[in-house]
Amino acid sequence: MTLKFDKKTGKTKRIMDSGAVYVISNMLSDREARSATFGLENPLSTRFWTAVKTGTSKDMRDNWCIGYSDTYTVGVWLGILRRAYAQRYGITGAARSGSKS
Repeated sequence: MTLKFDKKTGKTKRIMDSGAVYVISNMLSDREARSATFGLENPLSTRFWTAVKTGTSKDMRDNWCIGYSDTYTVGVWLGILRRAYAQRYGITGAARSGSKS
């Protein structure tokens, strides 16, 4: 994985070992592994290769979903201090809000 600092010069810096990137991406893109919890058809399922991670704060005040493909990286965060998203998880809050459904 590289981080590009400047489009004009094209300078990049390696920030993660490519083997580690492969292992993490392989785990986060495993649709069948998620199916036991979320089912095969869910907001994280796409027609093309994507890796996705969701999260929910300890007290369920907010949730987030970050996904990436070979071209794009997208992140969605939902939260409010008054616990309006109580009992929402990343898959039912941020992931659903960021999907077309």
